[in-house]
Amino acid sequence: MVIISSAFPNVMAGCVRNRFRHNLSIVDVERLYIPREDRGRGLIDVETAFKTITIGLNHYLRDKEGQYPKQVLEHERSKVKSAINKNATKFKREVQQCESWRTEKINQPQKMLRLKSTMKSMKEEKCINKALHGQYPRILEKPQVDTVITNKWLSRETKELLVAAKDQAINTRNYQKVICGQQVESKCRICSQYEETVDHIASGCEVLAKTEYIYRHHNAADGINMSQRL
Repeated sequence: MVIISSAFPNVMAGCVRNRFRHNLSIVDVERLYIPREDRGRGLIDVETAFKTITIGLNHYLRDKEGQYPKQVLEHERSKVKSAINKNATKFKREVQQCESWRTEKINQPQKMLRLKSTMKSMKEEKCINKALHGQYPRILEKPQVDTVITNKWLSRETKELLVAAKDQAINTRNYQKVICGQQVESKCRICSQYEETVDHIASGCEVLAKTEYIYRHHNAADGINMSQRL
């Protein structure tokens, strides 16, 4: 029997943050196990895999006709600890739809696919509901956003700074005050009028609008013009 520590996601997050030199935005644990095409990091969640296999095996033993499955199920029911049926019951409380699948006419592979999809949706919902790291996922939920094209850049060796920037997890004054709880002035250090957030620095500062924004616009226009000439 495999014992999965509940501290594993936090340990993994710390390893990725400190040893693999990723940005602090990686402490959003749920995103570690969301597929890359769905704006996640694409790691395999061992705990979710263990729970899925346990629930699936319990469904198989319970629904399968024959002598041997029933003997295995009876043996598991007699165990005090680490029994498949007891673990499956505990895990199914996390996924309320599991019990209704027993009355539906769907085969075992379909049940497993639906279970994996449900657990993936639970991770995505938890990620979206976060105050800081949920900002970007909530924007992607808008109907006018093409999520396929938006997430297409998420491939191997993704630069952590890009992920941190769209999460607004950069060390701005607003981040220091609101997220880190530091006693600092959160107004922009350049214009001193608005909150110093990533969005403000990138597109909302009146002082930068006269210089850096124009320079950025000209560089983008030069690139487009050059590509049309070639």
